[in-house]
Amino acid sequence: MYFSTVLESIGSVKSGKLKAFGASSLVRSPAMPDLPTIAESGVPGFDAASWIGIAAPAGTPPVLVDKIAADIKAVISEQDTKQTLIQQGATPMPLAPAAFKARIESDRVRYAKVIKDGNVQVD
Repeated sequence: MYFSTVLESIGSVKSGKLKAFGASSLVRSPAMPDLPTIAESGVPGFDAASWIGIAAPAGTPPVLVDKIAADIKAVISEQDTKQTLIQQGATPMPLAPAAFKARIESDRVRYAKVIKDGNVQVD
């Protein structure tokens, strides 16, 4: 048993080599809509979703960041691209730069608490 992203494991699940027990995100994956979330399966609030994002170096002009973000959103929103990403196990969710920054900070705070509360140590 192990945790994996849908993106990494969808091929093995669909071929029958792996059995998926639940999605770790708060919402079901569009790639496997019949797979319940772990929260739906009895662990309320469970959210360990992974994400992929693009970051720019500190000091990049905001106008350039906004242009890149808009271009990425346009490509991800194209129906063919969106469907390809979903078929591969991704859940396209283009975020504006401020929303992405907030997501990073939220995850940082949440996982810092998990590490502290669990007294996680590096060997």
